[in-house]
Amino acid sequence: FKKPKPPAVVVAEKATPVITVTVKAAPLADILRLPGRVEAQFDATLAVEKPGVITEIAVDKGAEVAKDQLLLKLDDRSWNILLRQTEIELREATKELARWQNLKDTGAVATSDYERVQTRCEMATIANSNAQIDMAKCQLRSPVAGVIDDRYLEKGENAADGARAFRLIT
Repeated sequence: FKKPKPPAVVVAEKATPVITVTVKAAPLADILRLPGRVEAQFDATLAVEKPGVITEIAVDKGAEVAKDQLLLKLDDRSWNILLRQTEIELREATKELARWQNLKDTGAVATSDYERVQTRCEMATIANSNAQIDMAKCQLRSPVAGVIDDRYLEKGENAADGARAFRLIT
């Protein structure tokens, strides 16, 4: 006689909840936050080289500037007059020297008199060069490309010789 088989037990599996997400390719920025200290490569206080009234301020705090960019202008009217005077003196001294050169070549004048005229022409050349330098000093230009970190003067202010005008950093 056969033993009856025990009835089969059916075990129901529990359903596991699943969440699906669609994945898309996207750029990932590598960001590292580290403690540190940032220092400028170039940090200079720029100053005016001539005393005078400021007629123009071309940049302000935070501005990026290029090398040789105009930053500030001083009233240059009196320096311009001096430059024009020295140009006239130089032109006249050059003409006189040419006349004396012709006289010297013919032997009509003494060498010492010619040398006096030649010296006057050289002095006029030096005076003109100095006047050109003075005119250039009426403009403050950036020595390097960088950023204006601070401004110390205002338009219309009478700046003293050597007064600090800007702080420039790179």
